[in-house]
Amino acid sequence: MAHAGLLAFGADGTLGAFQAGAVLLVATAGVFAFLPLTWREVAVLLPGVGLVSGLVHAGVVGVAGAPALLWLVLAVGMAAAGMAAFGAAIGTSRVAGGVVAVLLLAVGMTALFWADDVARELPVEKRREARQAIVYIDLLLACAYGAADHDRLHDTEVYDAVPMASDLIEPPSPLPTGAVWLGVGLALAGAAGVVRGRRTG
Repeated sequence: MAHAGLLAFGADGTLGAFQAGAVLLVATAGVFAFLPLTWREVAVLLPGVGLVSGLVHAGVVGVAGAPALLWLVLAVGMAAAGMAAFGAAIGTSRVAGGVVAVLLLAVGMTALFWADDVARELPVEKRREARQAIVYIDLLLACAYGAADHDRLHDTEVYDAVPMASDLIEPPSPLPTGAVWLGVGLALAGAAGVVRGRRTG
């Protein structure tokens, strides 16, 4: 609902499309981190959310970015569910596991803003490579360029605050960035199953 509302009444052009996509990904992280869903429910609900969001995006913004948005929704939802499931499997409460999952995804959604700080701790010759590698995991940056066709690096609040925005940094692509987070979610979901199996075995 928030996604559709922002597309309809939010900022114009690619900025509005990016903001709507960003809100959708944040909301997806929260839903799948905190709701006590079974894996069967996740398997039904998550693709449904992605498909509906992709169709709304296609209808309002255009078809080109819809598959990328759907893919990122799947990646974020699976990462959130997998992280929360692993937390529950090792004995934390659902709320605590959800909080950790959301915080980790928040880190992944804001990598653009802390990549420079991490890179400064490395030898000079490795800084550019490190910044680029960190930027590749930024989900919101992948959403901006892949789903909304929005030049996020040249938004005023980014360009003025992030030194590397003026460098020749290659923005992440939704497919590999989403694959990283989807893989994290699947791996942690599998690890959660192993932990639960050992406890009950």
